[in-house]
Amino acid sequence: MSAADDVSLLTRQQVEERCAISRSQIYKRMELGEFPRPVYVGAAARWRSDEVAEWIDSLPRRGN
Repeated sequence: MSAADDVSLLTRQQVEERCAISRSQIYKRMELGEFPRPVYVGAAARWRSDEVAEWIDSLPRRGN
């Protein structure tokens, strides 16, 4: 099984829940180049779960 087999597309609401940030913060961080940009399925914005997971993994940990 390849890594691509584990990728799903997330809605903005799912991204908000998974990342614990608001809609405005998602778009602000995207503008700054600090958050993954969505892909579009028709007119619907979706975020790749692997890119969101990488962003989460890149966050600094407290106490390290």
